Amino acid sequence: MMRRLLLFTAVLVMVSAAFAVAAAADQRTKNGSFVITVQAVPPEPVVGSNSATLTIKDASSGAAVEGATVKVVPWMTVHGHGSPKNARVTEKGSGVYEVNDLYYSMRGAWDLLISIKQGGVEDSASVAVDIKK
Repeated sequence: MMRRLLLFTAVLVMVSAAFAVAAAADQRTKNGSFVITVQAVPPEPVVGSNSATLTIKDASSGAAVEGATVKVVPWMTVHGHGSPKNARVTEKGSGVYEVNDLYYSMRGAWDLLISIKQGGVEDSASVAVDIKK
């Protein structure tokens, strides 16, 4: 039983690390409607308040996505809980959305659950974030 737990933990760490690296690059949403680039501020998020910048483009045309409703929820999948604060998203123009009040309550593997709705198109993405400090 202990061996399985250790193996599961090792695989989870490797998968989380792979997704954290992918978060710095463009990432398609689940249904392929949008391409998102996430830039964390600070670059290595910490326990407490953080922010991020999302750049969202239409996957087909590459055009900046403007006027979308964007929601971001920090979620700690391993523990099954979210953040005690609600993240605030503000559109800055040209497909750029600023996310403030990204609050991580503890170290470990978190996911940013991102939902985007523009016109009749709705899509989502999950971006892994590793909080080390």
